[in-house]
Amino acid sequence: MCIRDSPAAVLDGGMLLPFGGHKGAALGIVVELLGGILANSGVVHDTTNPKGTNWGHTVIVIDPQLLVPDFDERATRACSAIRASGPGVRLPGEHSQHVARAAREAGVLELPSDVWASVQQLATGGRWKPSKL
Repeated sequence: MCIRDSPAAVLDGGMLLPFGGHKGAALGIVVELLGGILANSGVVHDTTNPKGTNWGHTVIVIDPQLLVPDFDERATRACSAIRASGPGVRLPGEHSQHVARAAREAGVLELPSDVWASVQQLATGGRWKPSKL
């Protein structure tokens, strides 16, 4: 198997390079182990796992206050430092939160036209027809 940096090359039997170098590869392995083996599902190329399904869900809940009493304050400071690190820097999800808040305040919900057509069809008693992806 050849490791590639092109998504199209994966279709020729290659595989994508992990993001983040060796740390990204380690993170990918952890995801496979926790999301696959721990959930008793298929792992990596093992889609024939006789003990489980080919999909699985693992939920891990951590109360950070039990480990670090001032977690909230430290996390807030870390996020503030990230935002202050350069012009236009924001945390993942902040733009979407801003857009959603503005839409709520304006009383507007923007939908793609195919979604709105499905809503209208259902509202008039028609059968739902999924749009093509």
